[in-house]
Amino acid sequence: MKSANLIIILILFGSSVVIAGTSSHKHAVHSVNPEMKKQHLAMSTIGKQWKVCKKALDEKNFKDAGIAVDTIINKSADINNFKLHKNRDKQQFIEQSNAFREEVIKLTDAIKTGDADAAESASNSVEESCRQCHEKFR
Repeated sequence: MKSANLIIILILFGSSVVIAGTSSHKHAVHSVNPEMKKQHLAMSTIGKQWKVCKKALDEKNFKDAGIAVDTIINKSADINNFKLHKNRDKQQFIEQSNAFREEVIKLTDAIKTGDADAAESASNSVEESCRQCHEKFR
């Protein structure tokens, strides 16, 4: 019984070493250039701030929602300069990016008025814009 447990432990340990080695190998082979790091950081920030915004809107906290949306607008200024992962039609990407920013500005306007229904409608449009862009370019 003890030897069976030892064999299982050795198999599990060996598997974890293989998995860890595979993971390290992927990172070593796929180095990320500074431009891509900046791009990923911008999208990560936008995603995090979007969660903050949605939570604030759910709570009718227009002040925090407005702060989050301002951060999104600031970070989205760099989107047109992104290197595309797929569907490399830069003009389409810029049009989609501009449409996203227009939807975020509409959301900003709704937040400033404190109109919960308008803010919800605008946030749905922002999410749809995100979905469309990610579907086509990500």
